[in-house]
Amino acid sequence: MRDVLAEWQPLVDETIEELLPRRIDDAYLTEFFGEPTYQYQPEAIQGALADPIWRISW
Repeated sequence: MRDVLAEWQPLVDETIEELLPRRIDDAYLTEFFGEPTYQYQPEAIQGALADPIWRISW
């Protein structure tokens, strides 16, 4: 099973990264959500969403 997971890991990571990059920044947030009404907080979204997803993905 580990061999199969290792084989699929690059494709899965690439697919996840199309929606959720490993590093969240203002440019990503603006592109994904549009121009902010208030200032985006990339560090908060990084800690609440991106970091947990990338930690559990493998």
